[in-house]
Amino acid sequence: MASQIDEKQVRKKAKQLLSDGTTKQETYEQLVDKFAGRETLAKIVKRIPSQKAWEKYGVWNHVLSALMILLLLMMMLANPTLGTFIWYGLPTLAILMRKTRFYFWIAILAGLGTVTIVAVTLSSADSIQIDGIIRISIFFVLLFPAAFLAIWLPKKLTPEPIEKREFYENKYGEKRSRILFKFAEKA
Repeated sequence: MASQIDEKQVRKKAKQLLSDGTTKQETYEQLVDKFAGRETLAKIVKRIPSQKAWEKYGVWNHVLSALMILLLLMMMLANPTLGTFIWYGLPTLAILMRKTRFYFWIAILAGLGTVTIVAVTLSSADSIQIDGIIRISIFFVLLFPAAFLAIWLPKKLTPEPIEKREFYENKYGEKRSRILFKFAEKA
């Protein structure tokens, strides 16, 4: 009999199973036997990258981490405020902690940074010096790869499970349905 779900306990157990090399599908099936709430379990398992995914795409996570650390340092040198530290520091921390559900913030920051750089460049086009052009170029070289990796990596590390509705009869002869989740391992 499945017990009520304690998300913290489930997340801990799922991380342990996935770090041991168990596939996401096997992890999900083991957890379904122990805990109630198929959809909640699927969401928890989906958000944790498998060992196989980290082996294949972990280097790109390190590249994104390095890009964000460089952006954070550059932004702190340009505008050393608490707001800058929070806006660029928290997404960097999310990457370092492998919280893929927060990667979209990096894409948003990269978009806002690009718009800001373009606006500043256009507003002061006649007074831009060579050091300003170099600074702007460095930001673009960091922003575009960071935005691309922030959008691409979560799709590879934590792909969406396939949902399939199954119809069955319960022990009372009633027709019921439930959603089954199939986790595809990316090769």
